[in-house]
Amino acid sequence: MSLIPHDDVFALHSDTDITTLFLYRYLLDKPDPVHNLYKDIEDLKHFPERIDGSYRAEWTTYVKRQLHKLKQLDKQQQQDFWSRLSQKMQQPQQDRDLCAALEQIQTSLKINASDKVSVIKIPVKTYIEQLIKL
Repeated sequence: MSLIPHDDVFALHSDTDITTLFLYRYLLDKPDPVHNLYKDIEDLKHFPERIDGSYRAEWTTYVKRQLHKLKQLDKQQQQDFWSRLSQKMQQPQQDRDLCAALEQIQTSLKINASDKVSVIKIPVKTYIEQLIKL
């Protein structure tokens, strides 16, 4: 899902890595009880598999919706967003919350990629997964 700057900066591409997608999601975040980004990151400590599963789809949908809204704003507001995005991508360490979230994402990705780590199915986890599927 990388943005295509030379065509339409608001078009998403399907090959964006999860970290870049998260940066968009982080910068476009609006307070919403249904889509709580901080809760998503906190949940990764217990459900690291979500980073490759449901979060990619959820964040993609959210980013697309917010980019569409951004496209409706004036050029200065759009430029402010692109400037903030560029700064966060180049210097994420300047934002403590962003840094912590990126570290959790990297940890989750490593867990998911490891042959030495497996997810243990406990009754509560199975129950939660069944609720999510509803």
